Amino acid sequence: MTDSPRMSLAQRLFGRLLSTATMQNLESQTRDWLVTCTACGNQRDLWELGGIRGGASGTKTTWGRCPVCARNRRLRIARRPAPPGA
Repeated sequence: MTDSPRMSLAQRLFGRLLSTATMQNLESQTRDWLVTCTACGNQRDLWELGGIRGGASGTKTTWGRCPVCARNRRLRIARRPAPPGA
């Protein structure tokens, strides 16, 4: 997997340490997760934010900056809901 300037430091580091197939699998697993601002409901893709969450389960809450609220807020990291009929 080639390094992209949009990848976070952690993503680039894992990309260098893991095989291409493993890294693609990790990216696919991470894209299943959304980061949601608990104040305004703004949702963003965890991978696009530079996160990694492979082989994980459950919901996690952390602190971070919401671009809509423009303040530090509690952020909920949860698996993306399954599409209807899946």
